[in-house]
Amino acid sequence: MRRSLLANLGAVSAFIAATSCCLPLLPFVAAAGVAGSSTVLATLRPYLLALSVALVAYGFYEARRARQCRAEQSILRAVLLWSSAAFVVGATAWYLYGGGATPKGQPTLVRLNPGNFSEFLQDFNAAAEEVRVVAMLSPT
Repeated sequence: MRRSLLANLGAVSAFIAATSCCLPLLPFVAAAGVAGSSTVLATLRPYLLALSVALVAYGFYEARRARQCRAEQSILRAVLLWSSAAFVVGATAWYLYGGGATPKGQPTLVRLNPGNFSEFLQDFNAAAEEVRVVAMLSPT
């Protein structure tokens, strides 16, 4: 047991040492991947919230069954369950009351294609006095 733990720690340490020259790139690559997938996940948000509510409800059901069976209670499990419940309730309220909408005055995200590139370029150049942010993500 101890040898496998040391081997795993050694492997992780070797990986960190081997990639230390390029570790600052890791957060940027992760952010680009998350930003690219966020457009897909935004369309799935209602279903994901419903799944989250169902899974938290199942967690409470299992906790109740454990109490009925007089299973050993864990404070960590209770804290995680109640924290996840609070997070899901907050996220659902945020979604239902418009917190997830695009802020007023901010343009929505645009997917560029040959049909709308000239319009995008015209809008981009017209906003020369404002802060402009363009994120280009590649699926490759």
